[in-house]
Amino acid sequence: QAGDFSTPEFVHARAMPGTDIMSRNKALIHYTYADLSRGGQVRITTTDPESLAAIREFLTAQRGDHRAGH
Repeated sequence: QAGDFSTPEFVHARAMPGTDIMSRNKALIHYTYADLSRGGQVRITTTDPESLAAIREFLTAQRGDHRAGH
């Protein structure tokens, strides 16, 4: 929520796509955490089209780098 994406940048050794816009528009983006039986879930929501596109870029990069779904 603070717009700080330094940890993903450190982990991936590069600036992550979309994070510049997500940081700039942090007041327009909402994060909700929920415990799950085998971990947790973070829901990221916005009504701002630019922020939504940035969130999608970020999550696509995360899934690709972590090979999610493979």
